[in-house]
Amino acid sequence: MGGGERIEDGNEVDTAPRRLGSAHWRWQGERLTSELEVVRIGSHFINASNTARYGGHTVVNWRGTWDATPRVRLFARVVNLLDAAYADRADFAFGSYRYFPAMPRQVYVGARLMLSPP
Repeated sequence: MGGGERIEDGNEVDTAPRRLGSAHWRWQGERLTSELEVVRIGSHFINASNTARYGGHTVVNWRGTWDATPRVRLFARVVNLLDAAYADRADFAFGSYRYFPAMPRQVYVGARLMLSPP
């Protein structure tokens, strides 16, 4: 028998949450669009023997656009709006727990210029 973890019949697959979900709330006006997104990753085991667990996380994102003129669209998005500390990935490997932290809040902005009106 190898030196790896003991896998028993009936254990859950490690690093594979049973519950994944997201909800989106979108508001759209004549020139403005806004969308709020909530993403939930459920608690799950991080080792094959099902003795260590990651508690899961919830992340909130936002994105929006504004048609400033018929030819200019401004857009923005905020990833991890609440600046939550969470792991993009968590596992147990090489004899220790490993957590790969997600990025803190990130803000992106941009503009689109159409050369001819729509």
